[in-house]
Amino acid sequence: MAPPLWARVTVTIIECVFIVVGGRDIVAPGYPLPLPDDDKLMTLWFDDVKTDIGHGFLCQLIGCFICTVGLSKIIMCWMPAEGQILRYYLTLNFMFTNMFSMGVAAKAAPHILQKYGGNIYPFVGIWGIETLAFAFFAFSGDKSLKAKKVK
Repeated sequence: MAPPLWARVTVTIIECVFIVVGGRDIVAPGYPLPLPDDDKLMTLWFDDVKTDIGHGFLCQLIGCFICTVGLSKIIMCWMPAEGQILRYYLTLNFMFTNMFSMGVAAKAAPHILQKYGGNIYPFVGIWGIETLAFAFFAFSGDKSLKAKKVK
Protein backbone atom coordinates (compact mmCIF):
# COMPACT_ATOMS: atom_id res chain seq x y z
CA MET A 1 0.00 0.00 0.00
CA ALA A 2 1.46 3.33 -1.05
CA PRO A 3 1.51 6.22 1.42
CA PRO A 4 -1.42 8.64 1.14
CA LEU A 5 -1.14 11.45 -1.37
CA TRP A 6 -1.05 14.21 1.27
CA ALA A 7 2.00 12.65 2.94
CA ARG A 8 3.83 12.09 -0.35
CA VAL A 9 3.18 15.67 -1.47
CA THR A 10 4.29 17.07 1.92
CA VAL A 11 7.61 15.21 1.81
CA THR A 12 8.12 16.11 -1.87
CA ILE A 13 7.59 19.85 -1.28
CA ILE A 14 9.90 19.87 1.76
CA GLU A 15 12.62 17.98 -0.07
CA CYS A 16 12.34 20.21 -3.16
CA VAL A 17 13.28 23.16 -0.92
CA PHE A 18 16.32 21.26 0.35
CA ILE A 19 17.28 20.25 -3.20
CA VAL A 20 17.20 23.92 -4.22
CA VAL A 21 19.46 24.78 -1.26
CA GLY A 22 21.80 21.88 -2.10
CA GLY A 23 21.81 22.92 -5.75
CA ARG A 24 22.78 26.42 -4.72
CA ASP A 25 25.69 25.01 -2.74
CA ILE A 26 26.83 23.12 -5.86
CA VAL A 27 26.36 25.87 -8.45
CA ALA A 28 26.94 29.06 -6.44
CA PRO A 29 28.51 28.26 -3.06
CA GLY A 30 28.29 31.10 -0.59
CA TYR A 31 25.55 33.06 -2.35
CA PRO A 32 22.30 33.46 -0.39
CA LEU A 33 18.89 32.44 -1.71
CA PRO A 34 15.77 34.55 -1.14
CA LEU A 35 14.90 32.50 1.95
CA PRO A 36 14.44 33.91 5.46
CA ASP A 37 17.81 34.57 7.14
CA ASP A 38 19.75 32.77 4.37
CA ASP A 39 22.08 35.75 4.02
CA LYS A 40 22.88 35.49 7.74
CA LEU A 41 23.32 31.72 7.53
CA MET A 42 25.86 32.20 4.73
CA THR A 43 28.22 33.63 7.35
CA LEU A 44 28.51 30.08 8.75
CA TRP A 45 30.64 29.19 5.71
CA PHE A 46 34.28 30.11 5.40
CA ASP A 47 34.78 33.69 4.25
CA ASP A 48 36.56 32.54 1.10
CA VAL A 49 34.08 29.82 0.06
CA LYS A 50 33.44 31.74 -3.17
CA THR A 51 37.13 31.96 -4.11
CA ASP A 52 39.07 29.16 -2.36
CA ILE A 53 38.96 25.88 -4.29
CA GLY A 54 39.17 23.71 -1.15
CA HIS A 55 36.41 25.46 0.77
CA GLY A 56 34.29 25.73 -2.37
CA PHE A 57 34.72 21.99 -2.90
CA LEU A 58 33.53 21.23 0.64
CA CYS A 59 30.47 23.41 0.12
CA GLN A 60 29.73 21.70 -3.22
CA LEU A 61 30.20 18.26 -1.67
CA ILE A 62 27.74 19.06 1.11
CA GLY A 63 25.32 20.31 -1.56
CA CYS A 64 25.67 16.97 -3.37
CA PHE A 65 24.83 15.11 -0.17
CA ILE A 66 21.80 17.32 0.48
CA CYS A 67 20.51 16.68 -3.06
CA THR A 68 21.18 12.93 -2.81
CA VAL A 69 19.22 12.56 0.43
CA GLY A 70 16.39 14.74 -0.91
CA LEU A 71 16.06 12.74 -4.11
CA SER A 72 16.21 9.46 -2.17
CA LYS A 73 13.31 10.59 0.03
CA ILE A 74 11.23 11.65 -2.98
CA ILE A 75 11.89 8.36 -4.80
CA MET A 76 11.00 6.41 -1.65
CA CYS A 77 7.66 8.24 -1.40
CA TRP A 78 6.67 7.62 -5.00
CA MET A 79 8.02 4.07 -5.56
CA PRO A 80 5.46 1.45 -6.64
CA ALA A 81 3.69 -0.75 -4.12
CA GLU A 82 5.97 -3.70 -4.96
CA GLY A 83 8.71 -1.96 -2.98
CA GLN A 84 6.65 -1.80 0.23
CA ILE A 85 9.14 -3.60 2.50
CA LEU A 86 12.01 -1.47 1.15
CA ARG A 87 9.89 1.65 1.68
CA TYR A 88 9.28 0.57 5.28
CA TYR A 89 12.99 0.25 6.11
CA LEU A 90 13.94 3.43 4.22
CA THR A 91 11.19 5.28 6.06
CA LEU A 92 12.54 4.16 9.42
CA ASN A 93 16.04 5.19 8.33
CA PHE A 94 14.93 8.66 7.20
CA MET A 95 12.72 9.11 10.27
CA PHE A 96 15.60 8.46 12.68
CA THR A 97 18.01 10.53 10.56
CA ASN A 98 15.57 13.45 10.71
CA MET A 99 15.23 13.09 14.48
CA PHE A 100 19.03 13.12 14.85
CA SER A 101 19.27 16.19 12.56
CA MET A 102 16.56 17.94 14.59
CA GLY A 103 18.51 17.31 17.79
CA VAL A 104 21.76 18.62 16.32
CA ALA A 105 20.04 21.70 14.88
CA ALA A 106 18.08 22.43 18.06
CA LYS A 107 21.25 22.21 20.13
CA ALA A 108 23.18 24.57 17.82
CA ALA A 109 20.29 26.98 17.09
CA PRO A 110 20.67 29.34 20.09
CA HIS A 111 24.40 29.72 19.49
CA ILE A 112 23.98 30.33 15.74
CA LEU A 113 21.22 32.85 16.40
CA GLN A 114 23.36 34.67 18.94
CA LYS A 115 26.62 34.65 16.94
CA TYR A 116 25.38 35.02 13.35
CA GLY A 117 21.80 36.24 13.69
CA GLY A 118 20.52 33.40 11.49
CA ASN A 119 17.53 31.40 12.65
CA ILE A 120 17.68 27.64 12.01
CA TYR A 121 14.61 26.78 14.09
CA PRO A 122 12.51 26.60 10.89
CA PHE A 123 14.65 23.64 9.80
CA VAL A 124 13.83 21.90 13.07
CA GLY A 125 10.12 22.48 12.35
CA ILE A 126 10.41 21.28 8.75
CA TRP A 127 12.21 18.11 9.82
CA GLY A 128 9.55 17.62 12.51
CA ILE A 129 6.72 17.77 9.97
CA GLU A 130 8.54 15.40 7.64
CA THR A 131 9.33 13.02 10.52
CA LEU A 132 5.63 12.83 11.38
CA ALA A 133 4.85 11.99 7.75
CA PHE A 134 7.55 9.28 7.81
CA ALA A 135 6.15 7.90 11.07
CA PHE A 136 2.75 7.69 9.40
CA PHE A 137 4.36 5.83 6.46
CA ALA A 138 6.17 3.39 8.73
CA PHE A 139 3.44 2.56 11.21
CA SER A 140 0.37 2.43 8.98
CA GLY A 141 -0.56 0.27 6.06
CA ASP A 142 0.20 -3.25 4.94
CA LYS A 143 3.84 -4.34 4.96
CA SER A 144 3.32 -7.87 3.72
CA LEU A 145 5.44 -9.29 0.93
CA LYS A 146 2.50 -11.05 -0.68
CA ALA A 147 1.10 -9.52 -3.84
CA LYS A 148 -2.53 -8.46 -3.76
CA LYS A 149 -4.86 -10.42 -6.04
CA VAL A 150 -6.58 -8.29 -8.62
CA LYS A 151 -10.27 -9.12 -9.06
